[in-house]
Amino acid sequence: MNMTTIHTPGPWRLGDVRWPNAVYGRAETTIQAADGTNIATLRAGGPIFEANARLLAAAPEMRELLIALSAMPHRDPFAVEKARALLARLDGDAR
Repeated sequence: MNMTTIHTPGPWRLGDVRWPNAVYGRAETTIQAADGTNIATLRAGGPIFEANARLLAAAPEMRELLIALSAMPHRDPFAVEKARALLARLDGDAR
């Protein structure tokens, strides 16, 4: 598992949600770094659009939590293994 993966450091935040195509139910927003740099622009529609965007914006904190959980002595080896497997996927070490 590669713990030195380079990505834009967190925290990330969800930008303002805009509705440039409100007639068609299409929205767009950005995921931004702490310094305001755009990391991604999301364009989609549907009722779960904002929930998906919030999930993406939380990615750096979730990764840090997975690192902490995978390093802890734990009563549930399955949970530790799942955390390590997910970290490997995030780091590009597994598919």
